[in-house]
Amino acid sequence: MKRFDYNTLESAKRIKTMGIGKIIEQDKEKWTCPECGHVIHFQSKKCSNCDYTIE
Repeated sequence: MKRFDYNTLESAKRIKTMGIGKIIEQDKEKWTCPECGHVIHFQSKKCSNCDYTIE
């Protein structure tokens, strides 16, 4: 199932092959704003602080 550009099955495969610790580390980097360090919202792909948007 794919929602919000997120594939649950692919995510489960990543966890199985890489381990949850590595996945958390990668996701934290992906969803942290490079401009100000705040959280990028998953659905809108926009920073909660400075409105930086990822593609």
